[in-house]
Amino acid sequence: MSTRNRNPLNTVGQLAFAIALVLVCLFLFSSVKSFVDIRLWQRDAVSSQVTLLNSVARIESGQRELATVLSNVGSELTAAARDSLVAQLDGLASELSGVLSTAFHPLIEKTASPVPGTENGKEAEGLLPLLGQLESAATPLAASLEQVTLKLQMGDPVSIGTLNNELSALATPLNAFRDGLRQHNVALNAAIVDSNTLMTSRLLAAAAALAAGGLLAIAPALVFVQRKRNALRVLQTSNSQLVDKVEEAEHRVSILSHHARHDGLTNLLNRSGFNDVLEGLLEEGKGRHGLCFIDLDLFKIVNDTSGHAAGDHLLKRVAGVLKSHLPKRGHAIRLGGDEFLILAPYTTDERFKELVQSCLEELNPLRIEYDGQNFEVTASFGATYFDATEHTSDTVMSIVDAACYEAKNAGGGRVQFHSGKEGAVEDRKTDMMWVAKIRESLENKRMQLHYQNIVEAKAQGDTVHSMEILVRMLDDNGKIQSPGMFLDIAERFSLAPRIDKFVIENTFKWLRQGQLGAQNDCLVNINLSGRSIGDAEVLSFIESISGKYNTPSSRVCLEITETAAVGKNARDFLIQLHDMGFKLALDDFGSGFSSFGYLESLPVDYIKIDGMFVRDLETNHAHREFIRAIDRVGKAMGKLTVAEFVENQASLDLLEEMGVDFAQGYHIHKPQELVKSTLMSDFSDFKFAA
Repeated sequence: MSTRNRNPLNTVGQLAFAIALVLVCLFLFSSVKSFVDIRLWQRDAVSSQVTLLNSVARIESGQRELATVLSNVGSELTAAARDSLVAQLDGLASELSGVLSTAFHPLIEKTASPVPGTENGKEAEGLLPLLGQLESAATPLAASLEQVTLKLQMGDPVSIGTLNNELSALATPLNAFRDGLRQHNVALNAAIVDSNTLMTSRLLAAAAALAAGGLLAIAPALVFVQRKRNALRVLQTSNSQLVDKVEEAEHRVSILSHHARHDGLTNLLNRSGFNDVLEGLLEEGKGRHGLCFIDLDLFKIVNDTSGHAAGDHLLKRVAGVLKSHLPKRGHAIRLGGDEFLILAPYTTDERFKELVQSCLEELNPLRIEYDGQNFEVTASFGATYFDATEHTSDTVMSIVDAACYEAKNAGGGRVQFHSGKEGAVEDRKTDMMWVAKIRESLENKRMQLHYQNIVEAKAQGDTVHSMEILVRMLDDNGKIQSPGMFLDIAERFSLAPRIDKFVIENTFKWLRQGQLGAQNDCLVNINLSGRSIGDAEVLSFIESISGKYNTPSSRVCLEITETAAVGKNARDFLIQLHDMGFKLALDDFGSGFSSFGYLESLPVDYIKIDGMFVRDLETNHAHREFIRAIDRVGKAMGKLTVAEFVENQASLDLLEEMGVDFAQGYHIHKPQELVKSTLMSDFSDFKFAA
């Protein structure tokens, strides 16, 4: 963790300020202490002076009263005079012995102490000799007074004259001490004035020190405040910039959040946004809702024929149609590709049915014009009403997906409603089960390669021209699963390209092992699924695996269906394969939508006539003419023809008569496992075509 570099000048300044502040504090403390000491001295000095003066006044008063009593006594003491004299003597003795001995010394010491911090006030030291004289006179007097008092109390005779003499002897030092006290009082007052002056100066010094300390304290404080103000301005500016950045970030987050939940092309909710809305409805567990799955029919032809821009234009048109029919609380969703959803929360069955019907009518057909070309597409709808308490998101999607699939299989351009209780969920579960089986079979290599011979028709099946590689899947018990049970699902759930790769790699590996022996002119036909056509990754895989196993491309014929071959991207894909040296065959020709004119632009070598025209060749005159037309057009374009599903000798004879080049079917050869069969013995009855 790094620390910020400190400025040395700032450090020195802070140290100087700290030292100055400590000195000011010490001086301030000294001044305040002096002020307090002077105040205490004044209090003690004045208090002592008052006490001394009061004591002297009481002694003088007792002396006068005693003299008065003595003057009235005469030579003999009466009982009353005796009691009065005892009282006066006792009081005077107490004052002399108590106050003089116990109070005067400490009071004189306090009074004689100088003003703190000065030499003033030492004049009180002159009282000490006077106090000594007073004590010298007062001590015997006090003793005499005690004796006289004792004698008087005992009734013994007392010499009044002696008592008078001792009392008179006390007067002189007492008067001197009193005069000394008065002089000391004058000096004390002067000392108090000086102490007040000193105290004032100390207070002023303390105030000055406090002010200086304040200046020392406030100067850095002012600098600090100014710096803080500057820092505050910088902070306010930074804060303002930060607020702007936060607002900008919030705006970006809002945009990103919108993009995360919405389709970039149509601005409809995407799959993630739809899942959030649907899960929210299901969690509430209230009401009845409607959901409709929409799949465009033949969208791939538009997309491939005129490019993605035309396809995007079509998708935007569809999105606009859906949004225009939505109820206030409804949602239109683009799941991806050409798949859409309509979600109508808290609706009645009738209102939802009207919504679906209105969208269906506007989309069937939907005519668009783009870049000078006119297109007409339809859409298949699968819809359901569902109660939030009876379904999960998976079951609801399974229902509408299955319903849409039924609508599409029925010819498209229509809607299929499901209640959710008609087996749609079970059908979806079955599909998912097959998806899991296909994946497991691919991972555990439970796929098998079989083959079926394709022969020359004119040789009545005696000459093998090529073999078509077929794929089979094994279940957990090793039983072969018919391709019709899993290939369609593999195509629908995008697993077909993985199967294609499995077939291609294992066929190329088998060819490298030279299982055909000397018959190197026999072609090997491999089917490519519709999802592999136009896929650059599949194209790269074929090129890579061909190089890996050193496969002669001239011995491989790749078959693609007619519907998959239609489109600009597919044509480019086929051209690249043809340029690599592979033969190409257009499979199931006649079942799709291609015209003979479009056929001319495809770089295919073979036309495989769909089996639907071959099966009833003996009885269906129209089919015979159609096959004859395909054969003639094909030959005119330099392409060879192959008839599939030849199931009897009569069909083979007719095909030979019509001039079809090759034939394939159960009548000629039933599929066999590729690896287990000994191909040379299998082909022992055939002659391979050159």
